[in-house]
Amino acid sequence: MKDKKETTKEKLIKAGTEAFAANGFEGTTTRSVAEKAGCNLAAIPYYFGSKKGLYLAVFERFTDLHSQYLNHNLEAARAFLEKGDRDPETALGYLKQLIGAMVEFSCSRPPNAPHHQLIIREQLNPSSAFDILYKKVIRRELDVISRLIAAITGENDHRTTTFKAFILLGQVMTFHHGRQLIVRHLGLHGYSDAETGEIRQLIIAWIDKALKPDQTDSTVRTQS
Repeated sequence: MKDKKETTKEKLIKAGTEAFAANGFEGTTTRSVAEKAGCNLAAIPYYFGSKKGLYLAVFERFTDLHSQYLNHNLEAARAFLEKGDRDPETALGYLKQLIGAMVEFSCSRPPNAPHHQLIIREQLNPSSAFDILYKKVIRRELDVISRLIAAITGENDHRTTTFKAFILLGQVMTFHHGRQLIVRHLGLHGYSDAETGEIRQLIIAWIDKALKPDQTDSTVRTQS
């Protein structure tokens, strides 16, 4: 019986992900999700309490997937930082490994994947689901990346390192969300494994040029 319940729950989350991405929260009905999942309408309040509960469960599932994929790199970097070790070259190595994993995660998935459509919707019109994204994914990544940047550059201003971390994350997101533009302009395959690897190498090369201790202008500060 337990397996049947888990299967039904998974079907509803999958169907909900696709429906919410296509139609938004307001434009999606619980009946349409249940029909898409091939489940009884009563299963939604049983498992999730309401349509909003299902919507939040969709984001919980995505953030769990995202965290599982990147957790090894994030935790390794965090452990390094917690030791108080501020060796710039070691920090640079952890940063490049983490960003490389993010590129693989983002570019190996189609740009119109339902989860990513949902994230764009939440960026434009945040709801309580955005809190899940922020607390479980965005805040964690920004914290680790900004601290690694501080270790690499010697920059102690948290505002400045956070801006730099966001610039770096923006490069990864641009290659994901701008995929159709890049594919059309360069005649790529959208992206093949080789093309994903090329993007990864280019972003890592940018990190080397922008953040290596002997090349960083530590006098530049963001005015508050």
